[in-house]
Amino acid sequence: MKFLSTLALLGTAAATSLHLSISPSSSLLDLSTLPASTHATLSGPPGKRHRTPLRLDNSFVFTNLEEGEYLLDIHSRDHVFPSLRVDVLDPVSILPVHADGDGVAAEKVQQQETVVVYLTHPSNKWDHLGAKIATSSAPLSSDAEVKLAVSALGKREFLEKRQGFDLLSFFKNPMILMGVLSMGLVFGMPYLMDNMDEETKAEFAEMQKQGPLGGAGGSAGAAQAVQNFDLAGWMAGKSDSGAAKK
Repeated sequence: MKFLSTLALLGTAAATSLHLSISPSSSLLDLSTLPASTHATLSGPPGKRHRTPLRLDNSFVFTNLEEGEYLLDIHSRDHVFPSLRVDVLDPVSILPVHADGDGVAAEKVQQQETVVVYLTHPSNKWDHLGAKIATSSAPLSSDAEVKLAVSALGKREFLEKRQGFDLLSFFKNPMILMGVLSMGLVFGMPYLMDNMDEETKAEFAEMQKQGPLGGAGGSAGAAQAVQNFDLAGWMAGKSDSGAAKK
């Protein structure tokens, strides 16, 4: 009798089913936009792999699950879904040792979790269990079904969006600023020379005659002349010659 009851329990374990439905989210408001290629896989021990397509009611159904630990992934072209760990426990291995007629032990058998679903991540270690999101303590009979719902985490971005032209960031470029300053000096220097007084013009003419190879004294004199130039007075219309006459 014990052998027959064990076989019966093993037979019901193979009939366990999992119903996974997709619920709307901020990144996936219209579930009808999911392509027909969307499918889910349940990868378990070696040789145990289940694959099911997306149903018309936007759900996946896995039937006849055997004992083991599984990784459930939803494969979608446009959206990313969370990964789930599904543990299907053997009811025989969790049977407590009890004597015949022990009602308390029999009640514990019914309260054991036969299917447990955890929220996990592919980068986590397999022993690291995430948040428990669904459980079932019902006997693993032919009509036992675990139901849960998941939502899309986000939308896949395969191409990086090209940034538009920004005029402000263009002029913030140091090379552009240096070019603008150089152009200002090239076109502004003749105007500056035309508005200088005669004495300052003579000093700059002397500096140009000496040139860059005029010696250390010429370089020092040029630097001194530039340092003594009164830019504020020139902009105010002040003239050194006029001041000397007064």
